Amino acid sequence: MTVTREFARDYVLMLPDGYHREKGADRPKKSRQMSLYDKRQEDLGGLSLEQRKAQVTAAWAGRDTPRAFVRSLEDMGYILSTGNRDYVLVDRYGHMNSLPKLIDDKKVRTKEVRDFLAQDFPKDSLPSVYEARALAAAHRAAMELFGKGEERAAREAKEQQRRDELQRKQQPRRQAVELEKTALTERQSHARHQHSDQQKTDRLEFRHRFLQESQRIKAQRAANRPKGLAEFLGRITGVALITQKVQQFRDAARYREFLTQKKEMAERQQREAAAFERKLALETLTMHRRLRALELVEQRERKSLETSLLKDRRVDERARTERQPEPEPAKTHTDEFNAAAKKPIDLKGEFERASGSAGDGGEAAGGGGQEPAPEAEITIQRRRRARDRSQENDPPTKRSRTERDPEGDNPSGNDPTPPRRRNRDLDRGR
Repeated sequence: MTVTREFARDYVLMLPDGYHREKGADRPKKSRQMSLYDKRQEDLGGLSLEQRKAQVTAAWAGRDTPRAFVRSLEDMGYILSTGNRDYVLVDRYGHMNSLPKLIDDKKVRTKEVRDFLAQDFPKDSLPSVYEARALAAAHRAAMELFGKGEERAAREAKEQQRRDELQRKQQPRRQAVELEKTALTERQSHARHQHSDQQKTDRLEFRHRFLQESQRIKAQRAANRPKGLAEFLGRITGVALITQKVQQFRDAARYREFLTQKKEMAERQQREAAAFERKLALETLTMHRRLRALELVEQRERKSLETSLLKDRRVDERARTERQPEPEPAKTHTDEFNAAAKKPIDLKGEFERASGSAGDGGEAAGGGGQEPAPEAEITIQRRRRARDRSQENDPPTKRSRTERDPEGDNPSGNDPTPPRRRNRDLDRGR
């Protein structure tokens, strides 16, 4: 954190708000991130953490007896149970919170809550969290059966209308993707046939060129064949036979080269076909990924809608069965400044405390002035404990020489020094 601040200061960079908080300073409540459990509890229960704290804090502030306090919690829809902690509140929807943590008062400690409830509601007499959740589930089932059929039908019709509206909003987006998928399928099919026809055309042209070359060579040989006396002399001397063997050898070599080139062309076309199919497969996979992503988005939208419908339903249930807590007005910077300005400031006491002159001398010097502000109780207790420990660890004071004999070699009977040590000291001339 320190290195980051120094780097930002040297290069004139702006840091987020969390980096400006000094060590030991409390983070403001507004910047605290809501936990996933609190967010889910708010979505499924219809009450935020601040509203639950406001309810329980109001019940704690107006408490008279433990039974009245628990009764007020039950009226709000909470069941007092026990679990890993001594006192746990389970709401009507099965969400649990520690009771002391829902009391928004820093002066209230867990021990105070435990001592207040221990007499009438001991830990052994309370249901467990699982039993409380079962009771809450049974209570919800009974409330659903108790609800009027007409109201339920109207609510279900309204919820179905919102689902249909969401589906209508999703339909154009899905239709666009579906049309792209259909166009991609048709384009891939056309490209696949076109690629196959092109390879087939290349093979036919290669074979046709070989046949044309063979026919041209054959026609050229027929045109250059000797006739008459030259043909007779060539056949007698064997030149015609040698010429025929040379031509057969050249034809065979040309045919082998044709087969080699044909094989190379086939392998090259196979590689091109495989690369082309991989390209089409990637396009298809990309389209499937888009469809899958769209489906996930639609699922999240439907889930969000269902969560919103459930939250609205439970807010309506709370509105019918209990009084909804009013949200506290948000404090502005002006309100905070005015509240801080109303606090009295003892300048003289602050100066004496900072300069370290708040002792007896300071009181004598400023006899007619204001007294310094009192220290915190925890600071006074800490100093008292430190003074007691220092007194316990102090060694016993040495006895004065007036309590010994005038000669100094015969100590009094109360001298704590052992005789063997005294004799050793005398032998050394001490």
